[in-house]
Amino acid sequence: MGDYFKPPFYPVAITKLHYFLSSAGAFSARVFDDDGISGLPFTLLDSVYVPSPVSGSWFTVDLPDPIIINDGAFYVSWDMQSTSVSLACLLSLPLSNRCFEIFQNIWGIFRFRETQDPMIAVTIEKYNIPTGVNIPDGNSLQLDVFPNPATDEANLLYSLNGNRSQGSIRITDVQGKIIHEFDLGIASGTRTMKVDVSKMASGVYFATLISGKDILTKKLIIGQ
Repeated sequence: MGDYFKPPFYPVAITKLHYFLSSAGAFSARVFDDDGISGLPFTLLDSVYVPSPVSGSWFTVDLPDPIIINDGAFYVSWDMQSTSVSLACLLSLPLSNRCFEIFQNIWGIFRFRETQDPMIAVTIEKYNIPTGVNIPDGNSLQLDVFPNPATDEANLLYSLNGNRSQGSIRITDVQGKIIHEFDLGIASGTRTMKVDVSKMASGVYFATLISGKDILTKKLIIGQ
């Protein structure tokens, strides 16, 4: 099952997904961008496997990293991973008429959408593009990626403590293949690096800040 959500303002950070389960069992919680043909779901922004949920009430899935939406809308799906799990549906008005059923990654109109709404909800928060970095302690690294998802250009806002003399940033795909690698040289302090991502395929990547033995990784999502 899946629902289509359009934020009331931009940019927003998606932080939590909520599902009302009528019976317990494993499932996957997924978020998709609406960058497919005619606004259909295409790029997978995140997926969280839930092995043992609680039924009979709202179950919350905390996303490991907030998903930043700068425009458009997004889809949230509930994917069965066991035969015992089931999702409750709302039977009272008003109905959203924005719900779908999914089979083998093909999204179709929910056959009962005129009378039922799958009970899927989302927590979003107003997102402010970072303008600076606070170093929590003398040995810490800091890395922020925005916009995220990115289409043509991604900004990597990083900070290295003054005691560090060098560092590097590496961008890899989900298989660990290095797409870009940048030597930061003498790079203590806070700086912003712009990275051209226009030729990278849509999907999930990772930006990793490396300094000595310390490593910090953030997810980077590329849309169409």
